[in-house]
Amino acid sequence: MDFAYTPAQQELKARAAAYAELLMGYEDESEQAGGPLPKETVDKLTRAAMDAGMFGINMPVKWGGAGLTLLEQVIVEEEFGKVTNCLWDIPWRPANVLALASEEQRERYLLPILRGERFDAFATTEPDAGSDAGAIATTATPVDGGWLINGEKWFVTCGDVANFLLVQANVLPGNESTLFFVEKDTPGVRISRTPHFMHSAVNGHPVRWLPLMSAPGVLGVRPDRVPNAVPYLAAEPALVESWAGSLGSDGFKIGINWESGTQRDWFSRLRNVPLAAFAPLADIPGVRLVSLQKGPPIEDIPRAPFGARIEHPADHYDAGADAFLNTAALMMSLDLIVTCDTSVAHLAGALGRPVFAALHTAADWRWLRERGDTPWYPTMKLYRQSVPGDWREPFARIAAAAGEMTRR
Repeated sequence: MDFAYTPAQQELKARAAAYAELLMGYEDESEQAGGPLPKETVDKLTRAAMDAGMFGINMPVKWGGAGLTLLEQVIVEEEFGKVTNCLWDIPWRPANVLALASEEQRERYLLPILRGERFDAFATTEPDAGSDAGAIATTATPVDGGWLINGEKWFVTCGDVANFLLVQANVLPGNESTLFFVEKDTPGVRISRTPHFMHSAVNGHPVRWLPLMSAPGVLGVRPDRVPNAVPYLAAEPALVESWAGSLGSDGFKIGINWESGTQRDWFSRLRNVPLAAFAPLADIPGVRLVSLQKGPPIEDIPRAPFGARIEHPADHYDAGADAFLNTAALMMSLDLIVTCDTSVAHLAGALGRPVFAALHTAADWRWLRERGDTPWYPTMKLYRQSVPGDWREPFARIAAAAGEMTRR
């Protein structure tokens, strides 16, 4: 596959780099001012962004935006990310949801932004909900002539310079999640605090976002350049000693985990492995199987033909707020961990433990494709299905490899 930029993309990158260099010329001034620049300076840089096609890059050309694709936006953002003091906020990108506004809303709110006349701010984050929209407490109650909105929002991106807010609230009585356009000068709207952080920002403290899938490209991460020094997690020594005493030193101890603990979506069901698939491990001389499984799947143990061979920790295992502390400590006394694609695999890899991960043919993207190792965890080996849904072949290979380990 050819991942080279097209001539048009190269031109866009050069244009973005030239505008970023223009912004860099104001870094010292912004730093000395503690962030904000004079309005005339911001207006000049805004006009330059429009002239360079760097303003409203996420909005269609027909409305006054630059009309860039997601890939083109990433190309631009990569250059903007080289600028300090959040000066990359001057070439404004309106909230993406505004593209779905009605014609009346677009005329009133979006088009003035794209002309550089107004600013928006997205208000979702709350004290007890973070950015989890499903846990917000802000409410909106219908009243004569409008709505009564009650709530508190934290870290409203560029709320100090915005003219209006996009406030997410639950409409009573049914708690329907709804976005409201709220003019900032509306009676009852109050900015209680504009926090100052350890860096300067031209617009208060704008919280920028980056799509997760774009992060490796922006950071320049490649499979051969993934930071993977392990262990980068450590188990608590007292718990390690306790579990070592409980397990003893006899046998070759293999920790097993066969389900992710949830059946809520189709992908979780693909990741899970039937406990019966682990049977070849029980046939290896000198092996002890230790369950790392949590939740309802532990009920599979007595039904398995080799269930009597599986040792399972006490019921209080990793209960409460200290989940994974015991799992981590227990892993330190195991010779090998064999698991499906779940948190146990990542924990074992982070602890630097020997771990075999069994993967479906349609594995999660983080495991990459067609390789038996992973750049994330150097002590992990991947065993992929050859045929969708058939776990016999990968577990035959897992058992063979585990058997070799017992004979060393």
